[in-house]
Amino acid sequence: MKPTFLGIGPARCGSTWLHRSLALHPDIQMSDPKQVCYFNQWILSRDLEWYWRHFDPAEGDHPAPVRGEVTPFYARLSQPSVDSIARLLPDAGIVLTLRNPIDRCWSGAHLDLGHYGKNTLKDLSPGTFFRYFERARVRRYTDYSEIIRRWRSAFGPAQVHIALFDDIKGDPIPMLEAIYRHVGADPSWKPPLEEVAPRVRPEGSGHQDHEMPEIVRWYLADLWHDRVVGLNHELEGLLDHWVAMMQDALGTVRPSWRLRRAILGKAGSWPEKVAFACYDALSEARLRKAWRRVGA
Repeated sequence: MKPTFLGIGPARCGSTWLHRSLALHPDIQMSDPKQVCYFNQWILSRDLEWYWRHFDPAEGDHPAPVRGEVTPFYARLSQPSVDSIARLLPDAGIVLTLRNPIDRCWSGAHLDLGHYGKNTLKDLSPGTFFRYFERARVRRYTDYSEIIRRWRSAFGPAQVHIALFDDIKGDPIPMLEAIYRHVGADPSWKPPLEEVAPRVRPEGSGHQDHEMPEIVRWYLADLWHDRVVGLNHELEGLLDHWVAMMQDALGTVRPSWRLRRAILGKAGSWPEKVAFACYDALSEARLRKAWRRVGA
């Protein structure tokens, strides 16, 4: 069995919720585990049959008409990799869930700097956050315009469905109905509201309730405002509320902040950018070799 749709992320945009919520639908079989990570990782060492087996029905069950996975790493794939996926799965539906860049980046900082980095966020300097936000992989996850361009270029606009993270807390049922319709599941089926409501983080989960510093909010708004304005135009006003939030944040700027951004963020991030560029080039060469091996 092959997947009929892919959830491509990006990271910190509700992928765990999406996987869990879609798995409730009787027409849909979700992969186990959630993030198969085949096209960004396991393709280097596993064949396509290994990947297809993630969508086989359980013993004694009939194949589900709709099958898919949600892997946030796919949002970072290059155009050649996305084109190869389109040749392999030309009829697949693509689901992309977007989150306000300010909130997505801040959530990423909680995970990478706080949880994985074992730091207390309130003790970190603004410069530490600035350098994190300038990381190439953080920017690649957040450059929604480029992500949409790559996947629409390969699959066509009609096969790429865009949903907003905001609706998970606001009104998840219509959001899910639209996704059901896009991937080919019965849109009239209603999931139990208590099952798709956002879950509260348990105590001890590692999340720190540290409020975003004003300078950090300004930095992210300054970094992503123009891109969001352009994307909002393409999406016919869908992101008006994001634009308004960013403009409010930009109004808090103080004279010293731009200098601090130039020194602590832009200049300070160059060593890591150079290192990532080398790593990225090597990874891309390995992925292209793997695609040739599997013949797609």
